[in-house]
Amino acid sequence: MRIKTILLIFLLCSGLTAENPEKAQKKELEAQVKTMTGEAERLERAGQLAKARAKYAESQALIEVKDVTDALKRLDEQIHKRVKDALNALSDLPAFVYSR
Repeated sequence: MRIKTILLIFLLCSGLTAENPEKAQKKELEAQVKTMTGEAERLERAGQLAKARAKYAESQALIEVKDVTDALKRLDEQIHKRVKDALNALSDLPAFVYSR
């Protein structure tokens, strides 16, 4: 009976320590995402939207975070708006006709 109790305690303790590496790995991934997100935010403020989006996507590949998902959506909208504005600006230019 005593051996069973000791064995049960040992198994429970080993099960608890098995969860700790998973938690440690998750915390490490979250720290990496936080660093990458900071760099992506810096790129976004600098107007380098494509590089910022790539950095956000890279961090999203490690672990999905709601803030990063929202940032990707925001960047996609900004990039879409810039492209649309650039195309509208081009359509406002006079058409040049070259004749030979």
